[in-house]
Amino acid sequence: MNLSSIHSKENTFDSIVGREPAGGKSASLVRVHFQQAASLVIAVTDWVDLGLKLGMNVDSVLYAELEMRATDAEVEQKALSYLTGRVKTAQQVYHYLMRKGCPEDAVERVMRRLYDRGIVDDEAYAAMFVEAAADKLGQRQIWMRLRQRGVSPEIARMTIVKTVSEEAQLTAAFQYALKYLRRRGAMKEQKDRLRLISYLQQKGFTAEIARKAASAMEHTDDGPSTPFS
Repeated sequence: MNLSSIHSKENTFDSIVGREPAGGKSASLVRVHFQQAASLVIAVTDWVDLGLKLGMNVDSVLYAELEMRATDAEVEQKALSYLTGRVKTAQQVYHYLMRKGCPEDAVERVMRRLYDRGIVDDEAYAAMFVEAAADKLGQRQIWMRLRQRGVSPEIARMTIVKTVSEEAQLTAAFQYALKYLRRRGAMKEQKDRLRLISYLQQKGFTAEIARKAASAMEHTDDGPSTPFS
């Protein structure tokens, strides 16, 4: 029975007749039973914040508020399940929830809460990603991949500056250079060196790093994994 329609026609009240754990993996949810209206699963914090108690009268306005909070609680559980075991960006979480058919207004409210609680943290994601990729990708590639995942330009740039060392970039550039020369053959002329530098820059390395890696390749016999250690 739809309590909202009852209240709009008769201005009647319902009442809370029961409360029990919602079950499942989360202990932070509670199922609230009403005398006439459908039961709702809300956060325990909502029960406390709204001052709910057994036997309490509930009008249509409060029930509508509880319906909204129940929707938010469901959306948040989906988000937390998606976040389990791996850091993700706000954009990744947002798109996941929208793909699951969650109401957009509920998704936006839940995303704000997750941000406020530090559960979704693009800076933490960027730091983790950059640290893992610094000796494998050029700075421009790292920046582009962070942007593709929804990290803002400011956070991406700041994290790269703080995290990526020249040594890591030289190591990554050297590995790219090795693969390039194994396919193309050793550098014999100045134009070969310039082509290698251009290739490395296309892979996202700065001109300085590309030049240093190319110079290192002129003094290696292709044996060591890196000349910079």
